[in-house]
Amino acid sequence: MKRKDIFILIFYFIIASSCSFYFFNRTTVYEHINSISSFIFLPLLLFIALSFYVYILVLKDRQILFFKLFITFTAILVVLVIVFELTKPNYTYNEAKGIIEKEYNVTVVETEVKSILDRDIDKEVYKITALKDSQRLVFTFNPYSKEIFILK
Repeated sequence: MKRKDIFILIFYFIIASSCSFYFFNRTTVYEHINSISSFIFLPLLLFIALSFYVYILVLKDRQILFFKLFITFTAILVVLVIVFELTKPNYTYNEAKGIIEKEYNVTVVETEVKSILDRDIDKEVYKITALKDSQRLVFTFNPYSKEIFILK
């Protein structure tokens, strides 16, 4: 493998790592609901697959395919970011807490469990616990449609 090829692989590893870091930071504000956290590992898995394929191409001495492969890698990463941005929830967990506090005049209390599965829509929703006049209330907040339900 040529020195230039190694630098290109390192460059693409940095890009894949940056992309994974971006997904990690973005999914954290959504409490990793509805499998959006699976986006975190996709760039690194793609890089690993790319590395194996590049190794095979270098063994066969096919430099033209090497360049096309990196163009494809970049295009796939761009598509991953676009798909993530289109499928992420419309509201973060903190935005949901603010909406509930404002609409129901309650004080939100932090809890360990921040999402639950809503079997009606087969998606996770935020679970938000709040206090109103010393009474504990549990809300669900659909981060896609802004629907709010009181459980208790």
